[in-house]
Amino acid sequence: MHPDAARIAHLLRRTGFGPRPGEIDEAGTYDDTLTAILDAAVDDGTEMPDANDDDSDVPVTWWLNRMLAGDSPLIDKLVLFWHSNLASSADKSSADMLVRQHNLFRRHAAGNFRGLIHGIVRDPAMLIFLDGAGSSADSPNENFGRELMELFTLGRGHYAQQDVRAAATALAGFTVDWDSEAVGVDEDAANHSRLTFLGVSDTFDADGIVDVICDQPACAEFVAAKLYRFFIGRAAPDDRLAELAAAFRESDLEILPLVRAILTGSEFAESRLTRPRFPVEWYVASRLALDLDISPDDIWSVDELGQMPFYPPNVGGWPVGRQWVSAGRQLVRASMALDGSWADDFPEIDLGGGTSADRADAALQRCSLYDVAAATRDGLELVARRVGPADGGDRLLTALAMASPEAACC
Repeated sequence: MHPDAARIAHLLRRTGFGPRPGEIDEAGTYDDTLTAILDAAVDDGTEMPDANDDDSDVPVTWWLNRMLAGDSPLIDKLVLFWHSNLASSADKSSADMLVRQHNLFRRHAAGNFRGLIHGIVRDPAMLIFLDGAGSSADSPNENFGRELMELFTLGRGHYAQQDVRAAATALAGFTVDWDSEAVGVDEDAANHSRLTFLGVSDTFDADGIVDVICDQPACAEFVAAKLYRFFIGRAAPDDRLAELAAAFRESDLEILPLVRAILTGSEFAESRLTRPRFPVEWYVASRLALDLDISPDDIWSVDELGQMPFYPPNVGGWPVGRQWVSAGRQLVRASMALDGSWADDFPEIDLGGGTSADRADAALQRCSLYDVAAATRDGLELVARRVGPADGGDRLLTALAMASPEAACC
């Protein structure tokens, strides 16, 4: 076993969707692994394929397979983060528009936050989802302007109602062509007057609003707090948040240096198995452990787990918290893992033989679980004593390891 297996497994869980079986044994040092992860977090120009007849199955399957076997797991992890924190749904717009939005997130996932927000205010899915398309400066819909500040960039308490009104006015005038997904501007509906927004007066358009928002000290703090909670699993202490926000501002809101600062902090190593896995994270990890592909027929299993890509529950996205490890969700995971253990055409899994304890340990290692309760290990050993490898026992043991409480966390 790799001498730093538990730490590397933690790192790979938080920055990706595995680890893949055997990946930890092949890893270098912890520091080398982290460097490789960060170095791979670049936009390589890959784009999600278009939806067929506005059906989300093909693009979502493509994305899940990128999570399963892509070369840049941190990019896909960050795309998942932005999909939840700059959320819109195909229920109100379209799968075609969500593909376009996904590719926007992919280009900017580890890039510049200001550039990402400049893109999102012209994103057709977002404009439709938050009622920005068709809004007129004479009578603006305030929904987009409010959520842009409250949920996407600043948080409550950092703007007033007059700022919501000014933002809505400056964001008015956009149009969306449903057939081509093209975003245009209706000059008759757009703003041409002087506005005061967050203490700055100008003849604002959407870009001007974004720049003023991103220049606010609260913006860096807000984004740093969100990313910290995503990677660490709890709220950042005030002094640590101030440190991260200052570094984020100094980098001109570059996202990857902020992520690097979070991952290299001492609290990251101390947060092992403290954040519940999102359903998508667990689902991909289970397919890796059980050596199963992902086809369009499989993807609605993710919906059963509670997190279907392209369909966040609301503009607030999917929550981070204990709801993902409730008893009901644990039963769904267990059922799904066991369903992946029995079919005759599934590939064999070989845990290497040995005693029941050896096989239980091998199942846990295949699932990259090194910190487990005695009850989990004892349960696996009991099954190993009763079901031998020749009876599909190794596959069953792996499925049970993925159904354990520890596998539900990262």
